[in-house]
Amino acid sequence: MRKTIVVILLFIGTLANAETLSWNIVNTYTDGQVISKPVTYNVYDNAYHATNPIATGVSGASWFITNKGSNVTHGFEVSATVDNVTGGKSARLGWTSPPLSPEVPGGLRVQ
Repeated sequence: MRKTIVVILLFIGTLANAETLSWNIVNTYTDGQVISKPVTYNVYDNAYHATNPIATGVSGASWFITNKGSNVTHGFEVSATVDNVTGGKSARLGWTSPPLSPEVPGGLRVQ
């Protein structure tokens, strides 16, 4: 029983620190025609001087933020790709990752 409780607590703690970048799906070309082919997305982050995407081929309209650091200012941008043609980048979204702090001590006891 204790192992189950520990796993659940660790899982809940992990969810509390999870951030996801999301955006509206792209379903038309710049001329207004409906896109009938698969659309993938590229994610950029200027916090790490990324002129190249930090994630490519993202199939949905969200991406789990990795390598966020502690108290780092990020500038996320997203572009869409259809048939190996990549469109322009979205407007930049500024976000500062929360400062990391040590876990709260647990397991206190007097022996």
